[in-house]
Amino acid sequence: MKLISLIVAKQGTSKVVVLSKEYNLKGFGFFEKKPVRESCIFLAREILPLLQGGAGSNSINHEEYCAHVFSEGNGLSFVAVCDEEYPPRVAFDCLRSVMEEFILFNENNWKTVDADADLNFPSLKNIIIAYENPADVDPLFKAQKQVDQIHEVMSHNLNTLLEKQENIDELVSKSEDLSKQSKMFYKGSKKMKKRCCIIF
Repeated sequence: MKLISLIVAKQGTSKVVVLSKEYNLKGFGFFEKKPVRESCIFLAREILPLLQGGAGSNSINHEEYCAHVFSEGNGLSFVAVCDEEYPPRVAFDCLRSVMEEFILFNENNWKTVDADADLNFPSLKNIIIAYENPADVDPLFKAQKQVDQIHEVMSHNLNTLLEKQENIDELVSKSEDLSKQSKMFYKGSKKMKKRCCIIF
């Protein structure tokens, strides 16, 4: 699970204008980082016109990535690019946090920007770091993860118990065989004793 980038953008007159962006590229090699950055911007530029300026949220898969978009009715949009395993609910919660912080920090400065810019938005780096691990920010996800771990442990325990039960069943059947053999040995030894007593 990985949150790769957060992008703040708006629909300009002719194209999507990127207002601010932040990346989390820890797991990528040196030569992979630039293409990943370009792919994230490409996804944002291609997805936002599909929303047609309306407010709402949407998710679109592209290869192994998923782009989650949260758009305000005023033309301001927020994009989170994640891998497919990252929970969408947490991604949209992250985008709401980005929206609140961005509007609080930049108010209406973004409305006059018509070309790609890096507006001053230091909170974006903190937000992408905070949402790097979904279990740290989402109690429901954390609880679900714990339930999954418990389920896995219980399944393992049940399988072990069933294997032991099979082993016990084998031992019981072998002990029954031994019991029958020991009874036969006892009867045979009794007959032998009688024969020995007759000889002496």
